[in-house]
Amino acid sequence: MTNNAALEFLGATREQVIGHTDHDLFPVMQAEYFWQQDDAVMKLRASAPKIIADASGQKCGPKTAPSYDS
Repeated sequence: MTNNAALEFLGATREQVIGHTDHDLFPVMQAEYFWQQDDAVMKLRASAPKIIADASGQKCGPKTAPSYDS
């Protein structure tokens, strides 16, 4: 599952993302971090901030991510 904001962030098309896991789309360490954070969120039922780099290499996170709300 994906949305336009995620596609823009990844610099990918929907076809390049659908059917792939984090491990297909990101370096191993980054994909593992995502899975660990997702597991923690599911166990705690709380959100966890993610600071990652977008397709251009710019760091992006909760306070730096662009808002796509209209």
